[in-house]
Amino acid sequence: MKGKNIIIGFNEIDEAPIEQLAYYYSLMKEYLPKAKLFYYLDMGNSERIIKLYNYLLNNYGIKLDIIGLELYGNYIYNHGNISMSEYMIDIIMQYKQFADENNIKFFIGELGFRNGDLEGYIDSGGLGYWNGPSKKGYQDAIKYYIDIINQLHKMGIDTIGIYNWNSYGDLWTMG
Repeated sequence: MKGKNIIIGFNEIDEAPIEQLAYYYSLMKEYLPKAKLFYYLDMGNSERIIKLYNYLLNNYGIKLDIIGLELYGNYIYNHGNISMSEYMIDIIMQYKQFADENNIKFFIGELGFRNGDLEGYIDSGGLGYWNGPSKKGYQDAIKYYIDIINQLHKMGIDTIGIYNWNSYGDLWTMG
C-alpha cells in the first residue's frame, strides 16, 4: 500500500508551468498510488488551483484531494481585533465552494502574522515593536490568530496551518 497515510504535494510554485507540475503529480501518484495529493498557494495567484486541478483531471485522470490558500493581507484592524476583509472572504469562499462541489478538502495552508505588528499583518517594519519581539508582541499575534481562526471555523474551515514571522529568522522565539 504505497503512499497510505501520506499527504504530498506542492505549495506556492507560481513560476513552474502547470504542465510541469502536473507531470510531477503524475509521478507522485505512480510511485505512491494511495497518497493524498494537495496544492495550495497565496491568494494573489488563486486561479492557478483550478487550472491545475482541471489539467490533472483531464490529462492524467488524477484528482487533487486537498486544495488550499495562504491567507494574508487586507485584514481589518479595529481596537485590538482583527477580521478578514470582504475581498479575503470572497476568495476563500470561492475556493471552499469549488472544493465542496468537487468533493475535495479545503484548507488554509498558512495563516500568517508577523510578530510585533501593532495592527496585524499590515507592515512589520513600520508598526512593529522597535526593540525586537516583546511579550506583548507575541500576545497580540496569538490574539490575532484566535480572531481569524474563529472566523474561519464559522465559515466551515477546520484545517489551518499557521506561520509566525518575527524578522529575526526564528519562529516563535523570544530573544
